[in-house]
Amino acid sequence: MIAAMLFSACYDEYSSDIVMINGKIWTADNSNPYAEAIAIKDNKIIAVGTTDEIITYLSEKTEIIDLQNKRVVPGFQDSHAHFIKEAVKTNIFQDPYTPEFTEYDEQLSILSASATGSMHIAIKALNSTPMDLDILSIIPLPQKEIALSRLKRGIDELLKMGITTVFELGTNWAHYNLLLSLKEQKELKIRCELYFASKYLDNLIQSGINRHTGDEWLRVLGVKFYADGWLAPRTCALRDNYSDETFIWQKFSDYKGILFMGQEKANEDILKAHKADLKIATHTIGDMGVEVILNAYENALNLYPDQNHRHTLEHASILSPDLITKIKSLDVIASIQLSFVTSDMYFIEKALSAERAKYTYAWKTLLKNKIKCAGGSDFPIETISPLWGIQRIVTRQDLNGYPEGGWHPEERLTVEEALRLITINSAYNSFEEDIKGSIEVGKLADIIVLSDDILEIPPNEISNIKVELTMVDGKVVYKSDDTDL
Repeated sequence: MIAAMLFSACYDEYSSDIVMINGKIWTADNSNPYAEAIAIKDNKIIAVGTTDEIITYLSEKTEIIDLQNKRVVPGFQDSHAHFIKEAVKTNIFQDPYTPEFTEYDEQLSILSASATGSMHIAIKALNSTPMDLDILSIIPLPQKEIALSRLKRGIDELLKMGITTVFELGTNWAHYNLLLSLKEQKELKIRCELYFASKYLDNLIQSGINRHTGDEWLRVLGVKFYADGWLAPRTCALRDNYSDETFIWQKFSDYKGILFMGQEKANEDILKAHKADLKIATHTIGDMGVEVILNAYENALNLYPDQNHRHTLEHASILSPDLITKIKSLDVIASIQLSFVTSDMYFIEKALSAERAKYTYAWKTLLKNKIKCAGGSDFPIETISPLWGIQRIVTRQDLNGYPEGGWHPEERLTVEEALRLITINSAYNSFEEDIKGSIEVGKLADIIVLSDDILEIPPNEISNIKVELTMVDGKVVYKSDDTDL
């Protein structure tokens, strides 16, 4: 009926394949942040505006999606995950994707961290890293067709959550070849950005792969390094001693954590990758780990300047004013995890002291200092659900509402700031802010529709929101059974 009334106003040169009308659209475009409707032709957005403006793009063949005043946002992008690695080992009886809230249990947390810390110490003794000496990586992949089936299932699960781009940190050639197979079969329904594990650095250079390799569906960005340990087992590398002695290794003389890359090694490897035009992402949690890697980035950039390098600190968890200043001066991206703060807040002050805790997961401080930040999950360490992550980063509370007011509430982000982390900022992280990450004319039509208005509901209810529709490349790839769209 709507279409019949409007066709007379249409012109073929303005016709679209799909129009989305009567919505509340958050575009991530600072020049035009809100709209009502979108016109799409082929795989790109051709118009954004009011419903009255967009209906002029109708033709007899145009599909109309009446948004019914629902909130629309750009497709979510997870800037840090280990999705492919997890997907190919997940059988039909397992479900690592559906988020599940678990109460914090101090004893279980210490037991788990003790096992991790023991592993980190052993890996350090072998002069390797937790990424490069990954026991699971030496287990053969299942038969190719099984691996592809598992990967496709995983992709469908991510699409249900509104994730249209996923960054894979520390990948290998076998996983890359699986993605190439899906792409060749035209069955890759999600965009993938890859960083190879550092042990493949020489292979990447010899093969000529660099940050320009690939397209908007599958791109190799570069290489991931691993600077230090983790906070929970007290293995991340600190400038000063830990404030507690929870684990036996903390009793070692002058123990300050574990550096898997000393300054000389970091300088050498990072320079090699930088010269090869590879984008560099480095796991950095402790302030000493951050310092070492920033020094290595600075060294590489001094020798081979590149104003568009976009190297990242993955996690950038424990900082200080001087490190924040250096991150900004080097124009390094902080790739931060939405849920880390609410997983670690129970023991941060015990491990670090109240003073250092002020600069731990200090996300608002980074934004105030105009440091570019991209957002991710670190799945399967944390839930991959972006909506769960957004609730945690804007409340800094667990899903029980603890602690009241949020942990260091001065570092809470607004919902729009959180959304930017996993939309336009993540697109910047892959050099693709001109083609995706926001709802703008000329950009790829990666769009999701939410069941509730994420900008209006109480922040502690965001995790209850459902994704009703996911569009990738102008095609609807997921629609909820409960939606009336």
